Amino acid sequence: MPKPKLRLGLPLILFLNLLVVAPARGQIVDSLEARLTHPGLSTAERTETLYLLSRELTFVDLDRALSYGEQSLKLAQNSGDVRGMAYAYRILGSIFSKKEDYFLGMQSLHRAMDLFRKDNDSIGLANCYISLGHIYRRLENRKKEVESHKKAYDFFKNLGVRERYGVAAHNLGESYYLAGQLSEAETLTDVAIEINTEIGNLPVLSNCLKVKGLIEMSRGNSQEAEIQFKRILDISSNLGPNAQKVSAAEALMQMAAISALHGNAERELDYLLQAEALAKENDMYAFLERAYHQLTLYHLRMGNSRTAHTYTVAQRKTTDMFHEKLIADRSQLTEGMVEIDALNQRTSFLENQTAMQSAEIRTRNVLLIIIGICVLLLLWFVRKTWWMNRKLRENNTIITNQKSELETLNATKDKFFSVVAHDIRSPLNALKSFTSLLTENYDLMTANDVKTMGKQLDRSVTNTLRMADNLILWATHQMKKTPDLHETFSLQEVLREIYEVFRDVAQQKEITLMVELNTDVAIYGNRNQVEFIIRNLVNNALKYTPRNGKVSLSVRQETKGQVSISVTDTGVGMDDKVIAELFTLNAEKSRKGTEGEKGSGLGLTLSYEFARRNNGTIEVESAPDQGTTFCVTFPREAQAA
Repeated sequence: MPKPKLRLGLPLILFLNLLVVAPARGQIVDSLEARLTHPGLSTAERTETLYLLSRELTFVDLDRALSYGEQSLKLAQNSGDVRGMAYAYRILGSIFSKKEDYFLGMQSLHRAMDLFRKDNDSIGLANCYISLGHIYRRLENRKKEVESHKKAYDFFKNLGVRERYGVAAHNLGESYYLAGQLSEAETLTDVAIEINTEIGNLPVLSNCLKVKGLIEMSRGNSQEAEIQFKRILDISSNLGPNAQKVSAAEALMQMAAISALHGNAERELDYLLQAEALAKENDMYAFLERAYHQLTLYHLRMGNSRTAHTYTVAQRKTTDMFHEKLIADRSQLTEGMVEIDALNQRTSFLENQTAMQSAEIRTRNVLLIIIGICVLLLLWFVRKTWWMNRKLRENNTIITNQKSELETLNATKDKFFSVVAHDIRSPLNALKSFTSLLTENYDLMTANDVKTMGKQLDRSVTNTLRMADNLILWATHQMKKTPDLHETFSLQEVLREIYEVFRDVAQQKEITLMVELNTDVAIYGNRNQVEFIIRNLVNNALKYTPRNGKVSLSVRQETKGQVSISVTDTGVGMDDKVIAELFTLNAEKSRKGTEGEKGSGLGLTLSYEFARRNNGTIEVESAPDQGTTFCVTFPREAQAA
């Protein structure tokens, strides 16, 4: 990190001044909004005031914070204020990440960090590390989360700015808690509580108390935890609309759990209803789902089965909305999109440079006509023109190459989204059948039945997420042109996982799904790609097999160190024309399944590509109304280069 600048700038000076005269965050927001109405405010002062408003509201009202952040950025861009743009991008990156829009969040932070580095502004760069830590926290990358918050913590501790030091200590303490390092988490959280209590930063203090309470709950100290959570609720009550919503919701949920431990059912219900209302009012899906789940369990304990059923239905609807949002967020190839954006910026720079050079050449040509009688000067201009033309050709070549690369990356992205829709539909249908069965037959189920269904549902969700991660890994490889990782792995384990994914789909369609593998077999290749191939073949077999049919997987060890995996079905089969175009990129759109199932038309194309990249082959035998057999062959050991 560069050596910190001693000029703190208006954002920090103004913020420190406001802390002196305003003991609460709500008063700071009111003072800043009142400042905006001053007619004598300069453009730079207005830009920084908007930024400070956005930063203060990040903890309490994301929509208002986003509005002020966008106003600050627009004003800075119109006035050419580079430093103002950097701070606006930084706070927008933090807001987008809190809204779980990680692509825009990462993009904004990278732009801010580039501007801060050019301006040698270490304070701004340290603030960016805080926002990066929050993004990695939401992506559950604990290592990078701790690293980012540690950089910001060390910087602000050395700088001695109490407000930012208190925030950095809280962030690092919470990261240690999430990583399971309770001692380190408690030490830093106690420091953060002391600082934020001293300076009156109540929204951040609420978060600190939340972490402190969770640490005490992890250690079984429910009485000490209750003290911390009550403090949060008192702060939330005093701040009103400016309160920190996440910490308040967590405190209500934990107070309900503590009340249950103490056998106080009336208080437990009251806290759960408060948590439900707060989460519903602020669109906090995760907390709302937790509240509905606990309310269901509470009414089951109280014998109110009808009310419990109502909350179960509400939880299912909330879960559906939450999962839709989660899948949409995970489908964004954050790092790949950042690279595309960076490439667009470099291309735009070269285009501008080319335009400037073209204008300069035109000027030089005019000068050559005017002073053409001067041979020496003419020769100099001719030589200069030749050199510039050569640079133009070089830059045009670079632009052409980068345009081609962009088109390839965009095509890969489109292909990825199509495959996601195709490959993830079957496991999601299985999840739907689970939840429908659980909801519609809840009153007829015993506790063991519900527990068993819950385990199956958890396993299905895990498998679905694994499939999504596999597809994201493939797209990332395509974007970054990174080599595939090959290893020796168990084929039995892969087939078992695939069977678990499609077992319920087969049962729902009344198809017998069999796996024939008497002994474990190891193969050499990229596990994710091999699993994708087999999963796609099984999915297609189930799609094109009518009810009461049969789909089987069998494994045979061939000579010359090869392993063959066959997927055989009793489905509708294919004619020679369909088979001939099966693995081509210009094949016709995917046929619908026997019950109208849709596909992307790209699954077999990608399977063929993955088989080739793993030194394997894929063959097909089929005839109309005679079923189909796909045979994929892989090596058992690494092949010599």
